[in-house]
Amino acid sequence: MIRRFTFPTAYTIAIFAIIFVAILTWIMPTGSYNYRIDGTDNVISAAQVSSYHGSKRILPVPDTYTKTPGNPQGFFSVIEAPIRGFYQSVGVILFVIVIGGFLGIIMNTGAIDAGIAIVIEKLKGKEGIMIVILMCILALGGTTFSMGEETLAFYPVLIPVMLVAGYDSVVAFLVLVLGSQTGCLAALVSPFSTGIASRFIGIGVGDGMGLRIVLLIVILVINIMIILAYASKVKKNPECSLIALDKREELEKHYLHGIVDGKFPVFNAKRKMVITLFMLTFAIYIYGILPFDSLGITFLPTWGWGFLEMTALFGVSGILIGFLYGMKEKEIVDNFMTGACDLLGVAIIIGLARGITVIMQHGLIIDTVLYWSSLAIKGFSSVVCINIIYLVHIVLSFLIPSTSGLAAVSMPIMGPLAAFKAIPKDLVVTAYMAASGIVNYITPTSAIVMGGLVIAKISYAKFLKFIIPRLLLVLLVSMILLSVGLLFS
Repeated sequence: MIRRFTFPTAYTIAIFAIIFVAILTWIMPTGSYNYRIDGTDNVISAAQVSSYHGSKRILPVPDTYTKTPGNPQGFFSVIEAPIRGFYQSVGVILFVIVIGGFLGIIMNTGAIDAGIAIVIEKLKGKEGIMIVILMCILALGGTTFSMGEETLAFYPVLIPVMLVAGYDSVVAFLVLVLGSQTGCLAALVSPFSTGIASRFIGIGVGDGMGLRIVLLIVILVINIMIILAYASKVKKNPECSLIALDKREELEKHYLHGIVDGKFPVFNAKRKMVITLFMLTFAIYIYGILPFDSLGITFLPTWGWGFLEMTALFGVSGILIGFLYGMKEKEIVDNFMTGACDLLGVAIIIGLARGITVIMQHGLIIDTVLYWSSLAIKGFSSVVCINIIYLVHIVLSFLIPSTSGLAAVSMPIMGPLAAFKAIPKDLVVTAYMAASGIVNYITPTSAIVMGGLVIAKISYAKFLKFIIPRLLLVLLVSMILLSVGLLFS
C-alpha cells in the first residue's frame, strides 16, 4: 500500500531550515558590511560588527561588503538557535500570547458570534446587500486581529441563508474565506502580521497605512464583485454551481430547518457592551501606534507605543471585559489561558523562525545573502525589485504558512536588501502581507480553507479551478499598487 505524502508542519519546516542554514555556514563564503548605528553617523567596521552589543539598531552600509573569516555552526549551535530565537523575540511572543488570552475571553462571551448572527438574520431576503456587509465586517476582523479560524463557526448560520436565497454553499464559503483573508492581505493594524513584521524590520505599525487602506478597499471590491457574479450566476442557473446536485440536496436536508437554529447566543445588552469595549480597545491600540508626528499631524500627541504598551492594553482590557461581563475570577483565568494556548503554536513558530536568522547571523552568512541578492537585483529598477520581493514572499508563504513566522524569517533580510534600492521598509511589510494574504486564499495547509471546504462540501480541485484565474487579477492589482506606492513614496 502506497502511503500518501503529508506536507510537514510549519514547525518541522522551520527546524529543517535551521539545519539547512547551519550546513550552509560550512559551505558559503562569509562576510559582512560595515554598519551604521541607527540615528547617528557612527559606523562599525565589518570586523567589529560581531562584537557590537549596543541597544540601538544597526543598519548595513551599501557597497561596504568585505569577506571575513568563517564561523561554521555545529550541532550545539543548531540546538541553541531556537532558544536564542525565543530570547530575541520575547516581546513579540509575549504579545501574541496575551492577545490570545484577550480573544479567548472575548470569544467565550459569544458577543462576536451573536453580532454577526443578528446581522445575517436582519438582512434575510436582501442577500446581495448582506454579502457586501458581511465581507466588510469580516475584512475588518481580518485587518485588525487576523480573523481566520473563528469564521468556521458561522457556516451553520450562513449556509442555510444562502441556500434559501437560491445560492449554494460555495457563496457562504467565499464570503467567509475571501472576506476574512482580504482583511489579512491588507492588514492595517493586525498584531500578528503588521505588528510583528514592523517590529522585525524596525518601523512603526502605522507606517505605510495609507497604501494598505487603498489595497484593502480595492481588493475587497474585487472579491465582492467575484462573489456577487458567482452568486447571480448560480441563482439563474443552479447547474453552474461548483458543488454536485446530490451534495446540494444533502446540504439542504441538513441545514434548512431554521437559520439560527438556536446555536448562536442572543445579542443582548451585555454582549453589546462587550462589542463596544472590544472596539474601544482596538481604537486605543490604533491611536497608540499611529505616528501622528511623522504624518504631519501636530494637534494630536504621538504616543509611540511599542509591544510593552500594546501587551499591557490587551491584557488589562481582556480582564476588564471578563469582569464586566460577569465572569468569575476562575472563568476569566480559564478563558484567558485557553485563548493563550490557542496561540501558543504561533508563539513557538516565531521563536523557531527567528532561530534561522540567529544561525545566519552567527554563521556570518546573512550579509553574504544580502550581498548576492543586491548583485542579483543590481540591474533592476526599484519598481521591479519591490515586485520581486512580493513574488518571493508568495513562494515563502507556501513553505512557511505562519504569517508571524514568515515575518520573523524574511524581514531581517528583506529590510536591508530593500534599503539598498531605496525601497521604504513599510512597502516591504505591505508586500509581505499582500503575498501571504493571497496564499491564504488557497493554501492546503490552512484550516480556514480546508475546514471550510469540508463543511461546505466543495471539491478542492474545483475550488482551485474557479479561484486561481480570479486571483491572478488580485495578484496583478497588488503589484500595480505596490509599484504606484513606491513611485509616490
